[in-house]
Amino acid sequence: MGHKIIALGDGVRLLTGAPDECCIYLVEGKSSALVVDTGFGLEDIRKEIEGLTSLPYKVVNTHGHGDHSGGDMYFGEVYMSAAAEPDAREALELNKTVLPAQEIEKMRQRLESGSFKARYVSDGFVFDLGGKQIEIIEIPGHTEGCIALLDKQDRLLFSGDCAVKAMDILLVVPQAQPLSTYLQSMKKLRGRAAEYDALCTGHDLEPVGKEFLDSVIDCCGKIILGELLGQDIELPPVFGDTRAKRAVYEDFAVAYRPKSL
Repeated sequence: MGHKIIALGDGVRLLTGAPDECCIYLVEGKSSALVVDTGFGLEDIRKEIEGLTSLPYKVVNTHGHGDHSGGDMYFGEVYMSAAAEPDAREALELNKTVLPAQEIEKMRQRLESGSFKARYVSDGFVFDLGGKQIEIIEIPGHTEGCIALLDKQDRLLFSGDCAVKAMDILLVVPQAQPLSTYLQSMKKLRGRAAEYDALCTGHDLEPVGKEFLDSVIDCCGKIILGELLGQDIELPPVFGDTRAKRAVYEDFAVAYRPKSL
């Protein structure tokens, strides 16, 4: 099947494939490249990457969920937060909510035959691509191990699943942090807003204006203050506790647990 390639600017490309799979990004500098997330892993994403760039490259996960880390098995080593590794090793779990049984079985077989070495990164770590530096910003929220990547040269922020317009932010998954923790992470990103113009998110097929973070922050603040009451929702059994709430504010939506504000 392969991925569709969308050019986002000088040396930045988005790879988009199966429904519900994350956006995969290839960022090239003068001397090396960086692959941001690896998708479901249903196909050999390494072959696609090496068909797009002749530069040496590194691979990084914004967090460990299987729609972002399932392709890790095709690479020798993958950079991630230490807290992301458990999810990346169990890349199938949440994918059971979106993938059909035959794809789950295909992925299971490949995970059993593949492996990767996790290399840990934390706040302030920089990938030097040659004329382009990509800085790690820790943003716990959607999971404990979420990170964003700041590309100052292209003025882009790769935000993973912590700031997404196309789908709900899920603060109901295993490893999800309290809403207040997520709010502080989003304020942290907004505090760096002078350094980027747009968000390259985990599931939007085009960059999202950085003002989107204002909606995110306002929504979470209103929920915590009791000014915005979400609607009751029922989650799939894979989430454990299936009771949660969903709040919508402007163009942002979040699923959360009232007991974890």
